[in-house]
Amino acid sequence: MSFSRRAVLRAASLTPLYTLALHAGAQQFPARPIKLVVPYPPGGTFDAISRLLADKLSVGLGQPVIVENKPGANGMIALSSVAKSTPDGYTLVVTGTSLVLNFASFKTVSYRLDEFTAVGGLVDMPLAIGVNPAFPAKTFQELVAAIHAAPDKYSISTSGTIEEIILAELRKTANLKFQTIPYPGAAPSLNAVVGGIVPIIITAAGAAQQLHNAGKVRLLAITGGQRLSALPGVPTIAELGIPIKDMSSWCGVLAPAKTPDAVVRRLSDEVQKAMQSPEVGTRIAALSMAVNARDAAQFSRFTEYEASKWKQAAAEAGIKPE
Repeated sequence: MSFSRRAVLRAASLTPLYTLALHAGAQQFPARPIKLVVPYPPGGTFDAISRLLADKLSVGLGQPVIVENKPGANGMIALSSVAKSTPDGYTLVVTGTSLVLNFASFKTVSYRLDEFTAVGGLVDMPLAIGVNPAFPAKTFQELVAAIHAAPDKYSISTSGTIEEIILAELRKTANLKFQTIPYPGAAPSLNAVVGGIVPIIITAAGAAQQLHNAGKVRLLAITGGQRLSALPGVPTIAELGIPIKDMSSWCGVLAPAKTPDAVVRRLSDEVQKAMQSPEVGTRIAALSMAVNARDAAQFSRFTEYEASKWKQAAAEAGIKPE
């Protein structure tokens, strides 16, 4: 495709005007409602976090922050749409570990990491290993002993790449042999364990918390660096002496690349204020998560580190993009 000289000159002359318009908009930001895109359906963990954040941001920014659920393709539909939106701060996305894990899971990913600007971190989301209440193991050490005593006898239900990677790490560090059964989501994975179809599960601690409290699943250990206040009796795998890498999930906020620095700073400041409020901290803790309000620079470094970490972990686990 070729362009006339006049068209090229006209486009070149308009580029500075477009840039000036963005910077002028940054001085008045925000002047209209902001859209917060969520890559998952209503009712889930990401949706709950996003709506909690949106309520606080609406107050702090003085403009409505509207949550828009855009599920599909493991978050890629939402991420791609935000990456291609105007970089003015009015379209944001709440994303999680799938942002970087998609590159280990799929041959074709519809976005690049450099198409985003970090705004801020929100929470860390530990995963939990649990069993059906009828399973004889009452502690994680007893579970490890049971698997050691009967190699390849037991199956563990999973619902994503992150769980498969953590289990691969456990196989290596604890010298365990077991089978995995993948399910298309945390709910069916939990249902399989509650129903006695599969004896053991690894899933998000928040997803299993209510079933644990109701006695329908027994959680034995979590990933992450410290215990959760909502599950004080459940130890971390690390404190039990098994030296696996810190492989918790997380979520945070991104904007399109080239969003003006002043806008990113304003958004980052308000995200931090929102997440550090006592009300948000209490509600996040009740969901078996931990607030980790990284600012824009910290979250940018964190996502770069996570991309490298999970790429290496997936390769070591033998996971290949499909």
